[in-house]
Amino acid sequence: MKNLIRSTFQKLRRMLCSVGFWIAILLIVIITITSDAYTDLSGAKYSMLTILFHFDEAARVQNGIDVQSLFMWINATFSMYGMLFAALSYASVLCEEQKYGVRRYLLFKEGKWIHTLSNALASMLSSGLVFLIGTGIIIVFLYGNYPLKSEVDEWEFEAWLNYRAQSAPWLYESFGEFADSIQLLSGVFLYGIFCGFIGFACAAFFSNVYLLTCIPFFVGYFYFSVTQSIYARVGEGNLPMEVMNMLYAYASPECYMRYWSYRESFGVNMVLVAIIWGLAIGLHMMCLNKKADCGGM
Repeated sequence: MKNLIRSTFQKLRRMLCSVGFWIAILLIVIITITSDAYTDLSGAKYSMLTILFHFDEAARVQNGIDVQSLFMWINATFSMYGMLFAALSYASVLCEEQKYGVRRYLLFKEGKWIHTLSNALASMLSSGLVFLIGTGIIIVFLYGNYPLKSEVDEWEFEAWLNYRAQSAPWLYESFGEFADSIQLLSGVFLYGIFCGFIGFACAAFFSNVYLLTCIPFFVGYFYFSVTQSIYARVGEGNLPMEVMNMLYAYASPECYMRYWSYRESFGVNMVLVAIIWGLAIGLHMMCLNKKADCGGM
């Protein structure tokens, strides 16, 4: 166990120092603050930057825009790009091990199981941390440029806080209005862990950084296109609302990023994460055994 923990943190440290990890964080911040975050009654769309710097406080209150509404919108940004960001955080480190003969040494030193499990755990943590840090930067940015509450909406804010506190009373009693940020950060961390398995599974077959990032992107884009098509059909009345509710609860980013709102499906979702990562680890072990049988690494 000590060897597994030591190996995991060594690889995680390399991932956190990689260029891809910080590029992913930069992309998360840029895409989030520049994409459309609000549409007014006339159909005009505004990005988060526009809202923060061109809407005065009275205009924000009048349009019902607050920190919490922007938090909710952050969730929607990751649907298409989530798997790409997760893969970027660890792809270069996994590929370097295979390209430059490092894996042969690590396998001799650690053994197959410790090597594979430490890679998986480090990739999981790296995938979660890239979303955690990126979203944390955005939250600090929001709190620095937007008042948490104003005298105008003081009563509405207290009513909202009392309503939200029902999801986690101890959290809101301890941290008050900042509890929502804590929930959001823990949610995006879970979502990052979910997104990371595609790139890690591909690493069992490829040692090319571009493939390890492009394949997860295409999978995420395909998923986004399919779910948006289903949501549109539900809106048109061609599919029952229960279909969309099932997607939200068991097969969408919201079930991880807003886990406190999906308590009934939370256990199933965590089991799903364990299964898909277990399958990805199994693929790595299968490929290692096959290469070992062929006399190569």
